[in-house]
Amino acid sequence: MERFWDRSNYHSLVSARLAKRVPGVSSEDAYTFGLFHDCGMPILMQRFPDYKDTLALANRSPRPVWELESEHHGTDHVVIGTMLARNWQLPASIIQAIRHHHQFEILDDASPEMSNDVCALTAISLVADHLIARFLDAPDESEWFAHGASAMNYLCFDEEELEDLRSEVVEELHAIELDRR
Repeated sequence: MERFWDRSNYHSLVSARLAKRVPGVSSEDAYTFGLFHDCGMPILMQRFPDYKDTLALANRSPRPVWELESEHHGTDHVVIGTMLARNWQLPASIIQAIRHHHQFEILDDASPEMSNDVCALTAISLVADHLIARFLDAPDESEWFAHGASAMNYLCFDEEELEDLRSEVVEELHAIELDRR
C-alpha cells in the first residue's frame, strides 16, 4: 500500500505540472485525477488476497493491468475506481477520465462523446506514468510503447519539451524524497 500511495502522490504532482503546459486543462483537476485515477486498486487489494500476484504478473506482461484484473478477479480497478469517484461526488470530467484512462484510442479518434478534458487527462496520465518511470529508473509499461506517441501528439508535446518536463519532474520528486527523510 505504501508503494501505491507514493505512486499516486507522484502521479498527482506530475499530472498537475503537465496540465500547466496544456491550454484549457485545470492543474487542480489534473492533480485530483492523478491522485484518484487508480483508486480502485486498494479496494481490489482488500477484496482479493491474491491481487498482489495479479499486479506482479502485470509488471511482467505486455497486457494491460485492467485486462489481467478482469481475467483474474472478474472486475478491474477502472470499474471500481469509477464507482468510488461517483460515490465521492468528484466532478463528472474526472469520473469520466478515471473510467477511460486506459482507453487510449480516444486520443486518436476525436470521439464526440469524450470531452477535451477527458482526452487531455488520459494523455497526461500516460505521459506522467512515463516520467515517473524515468524518475524511479523503472521500465515503461507497454501502454507507453503502444500509445505514448498519441499522448504526446494530443498534448502537442515534442521530445525536447518532454526532456524539459523530465528534468523538472525529477527535481520536484527528488525534493519530495528529501523532505521525507
